Amino acid sequence: MKSLMPYNQRRSSSVFDLMDEFVRGMDTPAHWPLSTEWNKELASFNPMIDIEEKDGVYHITADIPGMKKEDIKVDLSENVLTICGERVREEKGDGKYFERSYGKFSRSFSLPKTVSHESVNAKYDNGVLHIDVPQQETKSAKAIKIN
Repeated sequence: MKSLMPYNQRRSSSVFDLMDEFVRGMDTPAHWPLSTEWNKELASFNPMIDIEEKDGVYHITADIPGMKKEDIKVDLSENVLTICGERVREEKGDGKYFERSYGKFSRSFSLPKTVSHESVNAKYDNGVLHIDVPQQETKSAKAIKIN
């Protein structure tokens, strides 16, 4: 029950109790804007993204649920991949508790100079954005015979 009270109303008897409360609170992601009131100015949305390299291709996967693909922009400029957009809150009646995140977001990632700008492929399906950025084939070293 203590965890449901505002932090400034909690009274702990010792430093050990305070430390225990602090450690237990670390399992709640800080990006969750838990609130009983919708505040557009405090809204934030930061999609989770995975990047992995496999078989000469960078696979970028972003969880962006609740958006249309037309509202998401992907740009690759000077080896910087940027994903941006805005998730807008649906106006529904008189809600009393808001936990889902909304707002504008922009995520940028520096990629090596070996990526192929012409062959980038992006697909959005069921709230997940998949981007494949292939690397250019590098020219292998050639032995030169000395005459």
